[in-house]
Amino acid sequence: MKILITCGGTGGHIYPGIAFGRLAAKENETVFVGGINGMEEKIIKAEGFRFIPIPVGKLLRSFAFKNIVNMAGFLRGIFAALNVLKRERPDVIIGFGGYVSAPMVLAGKLRRIPVALHEQNAVPGLTNRLLSKLARRVFAGFPGAEKEFGAKGIYTGNPVREEIGGTAREAARRALNIAAGNKVVSVIGGSQGARTMNVLVFEALKKLKTGSINVLWMTGEKDYAFYKEKVKELDGVKPELKQYFNNMNEIYAATDVLIARAGASTISEAVKCGIPAIYIPFPAAANNHQVYNARAVAVKGAALMYEEAGLTGEKLAKEIERLLSNSLTLKENIKKLKSADSAKLMLAELKRMAGA
Repeated sequence: MKILITCGGTGGHIYPGIAFGRLAAKENETVFVGGINGMEEKIIKAEGFRFIPIPVGKLLRSFAFKNIVNMAGFLRGIFAALNVLKRERPDVIIGFGGYVSAPMVLAGKLRRIPVALHEQNAVPGLTNRLLSKLARRVFAGFPGAEKEFGAKGIYTGNPVREEIGGTAREAARRALNIAAGNKVVSVIGGSQGARTMNVLVFEALKKLKTGSINVLWMTGEKDYAFYKEKVKELDGVKPELKQYFNNMNEIYAATDVLIARAGASTISEAVKCGIPAIYIPFPAAANNHQVYNARAVAVKGAALMYEEAGLTGEKLAKEIERLLSNSLTLKENIKKLKSADSAKLMLAELKRMAGA
């Protein structure tokens, strides 16, 4: 079977696509399609996949002159997608969300090629809501989200890269130079960091009681220089700062408590690794989807969620200390959330769609 995967725009769409693509490529011909000069091209090529770039145009939610320009790019994308399908002749197409998927999904419908979608978030995005009318199946990353798509919806969970959850804890702690017996708190704001969350984390570190604690803090590129100087003011816990973590498998394996935004991939990775987490959703996320993502696990007793506006550094410090001393209940509830292998479920369904 030949599978065409389309994704791009953000890591939240790209990495689940890669996780699925790794499994699919073991027994099937797999090709990725994304935007010209998008971040997906570099990431996907580095994974060793064949990547085909096409023009895309992002349509804005309100009337703007830029929409006229973007519409022209969108139409060019559809024609380019039709040419790709004529040349590649895939058996099935799967889109992982974002406006980058739209031209390929529309072209697939015109070419009468079976189309499936994957929705990572607890609340479906605008693009997937619209494209779902053209799809035969919509895979949902969070329980309950499949109901938004009626009979087409099926809960599979979010595909997570194989290396996540595959590193031994002690090996990770040695690689990260964590002293024996120390607890590890990791802070992940996303690839671009999280400025307001970083402020809360710094205030929490000032309140955090001294002890055998290592703090691994991904500040993001924009905040790194500022906090590298700022942490000199701290009397107790001295965090280790990075602009970006390139070794997430080791970070997760060593972590006792995670503080993070509530992107779908981050939550799915933390659940797979069984990590107690405090989620602080990004308040400006489209459709407030990060709040719904975090709430979906918090209501199951598998994480803590605090919206940014109502959180203080002192409260965050107390919750960190509480989880470091006792997180058994959260860990037990996290185990209940773990689903079967998402990528395998999706691949099996694609085979049925393609008649393979």
